[in-house]
Amino acid sequence: MKRRILLIITILLIVSIVIIGTIYLISYRNKSIATSDNEKNINLILEDNINMITDKEGQTDEFENTNDNVIIGATEKIDEVNTEIAEIQNNTKSEKSNNNVTNVKKQEINQEKKQTSTSVTPTPIVTPQNIPASTETKNEEPKVDRCTNIHNHFLDVGNSGKWFNSKNDAIAYYNQQTKYWSDYLDNCGEENEDAAWEEYKKKCPSGYEVYSCLYCNRWTINFYYR
Repeated sequence: MKRRILLIITILLIVSIVIIGTIYLISYRNKSIATSDNEKNINLILEDNINMITDKEGQTDEFENTNDNVIIGATEKIDEVNTEIAEIQNNTKSEKSNNNVTNVKKQEINQEKKQTSTSVTPTPIVTPQNIPASTETKNEEPKVDRCTNIHNHFLDVGNSGKWFNSKNDAIAYYNQQTKYWSDYLDNCGEENEDAAWEEYKKKCPSGYEVYSCLYCNRWTINFYYR
């Protein structure tokens, strides 16, 4: 812009110098011409020069306006291009970040798979072919029911053939037996006294012992006879 203005100014100066020179030449050659005509001519020339200068200034203003419009349009396009570049960069950054996140997730999944593969050891399937010949199969002992009947207690049942809930119940059963046989002897009669006495000695207990089971804590009684 400065160069253009300097060119215009120099052109104007040259034109004005040429005009002034011509004026002096005309005035020098045509001294006989009246000063009024010279003044008119000078005024006309000056007006023409002014018009020429104004026209040139208008052209320069239009040129400057067009240049300004071109510059504004160029700057707008540059701004649009910069915005597009910024959007592309943001998209690439987001894609990179997403790729990084997916890569991190893949790495975590791979690490978990490695950990599970290292921590979990498959249990070997035992088949008859895989069993070594030296190993012996242990026979499991059968489970024995305890204290469900008369003969599966810790000790054998006494000759009474009964188990009682307590020791006193067992002794009471002994007293009941002795009373039964003593009443039997008293009520047999004189004619059957000998036979009753023999039966009494065989079946009426003369003593006893009691003991308990260690599993169920029940009691049994063993009678003594004569």
